[in-house]
Amino acid sequence: MGDQLETVEITVNEQLVTVSGDRLTGKDLKRAAVEHGAIVDQEFVLSIEEEHGKPRIIREEEEVVVNSDTRIVAVPNDDYS
Repeated sequence: MGDQLETVEITVNEQLVTVSGDRLTGKDLKRAAVEHGAIVDQEFVLSIEEEHGKPRIIREEEEVVVNSDTRIVAVPNDDYS
């Protein structure tokens, strides 16, 4: 068995994004979202939809666990309040 990470499909702004591994930082999530065209800028603010649909902001260096049910919303930094 190799050290290759399993890929996971998550949803960012209603678009499927494939990521490597199930533990990623906010920065890793942004990079993947940009590569898949789900967001256009690394400066976007990410939030993850938690239980009962409550959003929680993901910090750049924060590590989050993702799976195929993970839904992330990304908005321009100046539009988030």
